[in-house]
Amino acid sequence: MIKKPKGAKTFAEKFRELKERVRKPDGKPYTLKEIANGTGISLSYLRALLRGDRQNPTTKVEQALTEFFGVDDTYFREEPGEKISKLAEKTNYLLATVVSSDGLPYTPEEVEKGTSGKVSKKYFENLRRGIAVNPRQDQIIALARFFKVSPGFFYEEETPAPLKIDERVVKVLQDAKAMKIAFRVAEELNEESKDYLLDLIDHAIRFTEISKKARREREK
Repeated sequence: MIKKPKGAKTFAEKFRELKERVRKPDGKPYTLKEIANGTGISLSYLRALLRGDRQNPTTKVEQALTEFFGVDDTYFREEPGEKISKLAEKTNYLLATVVSSDGLPYTPEEVEKGTSGKVSKKYFENLRRGIAVNPRQDQIIALARFFKVSPGFFYEEETPAPLKIDERVVKVLQDAKAMKIAFRVAEELNEESKDYLLDLIDHAIRFTEISKKARREREK
């Protein structure tokens, strides 16, 4: 199913989407207080924008928000994703907007199965990374049917300005397992559980580093 509301998105919908998609380097979303401090917009006005109580902010407010999140200055005045040029951008855009019945992004394995093997897991991952750049026509048609878009989607030239996302987030988007973990953490864990999970990861990393160091010492 395509996560797209009927008609053009409201300012509030775009603001909420932007706040969810563009995060801090640690993966956490920006708080309204952080946005207020970074833009000079009052907390009360930001809350009103997020709720949809204020529908038509000034150009100055729009510019402050787009500069803060590092996106194109027309973000709030245009429907994003109408046209995408590079195949890697197109593929990752579809993964971000078209999800399976359980609300999670499709995995490369599901794409391979859903295209009857015309687009293999490996080939699909190479499309996402920009390594495969010239798919056959039957592969384009198979992908279009799977994601329920027109084949012409893959041939259009224009593309919206990409979000300026931390490189570590890009790596997560390119790793199917990491994406599933991220979605489950975001949707199913409270803040206390997230902190506990981060502590476990830190301990695991330290244990791995100690193990590697001990192994190197033994090999000397």
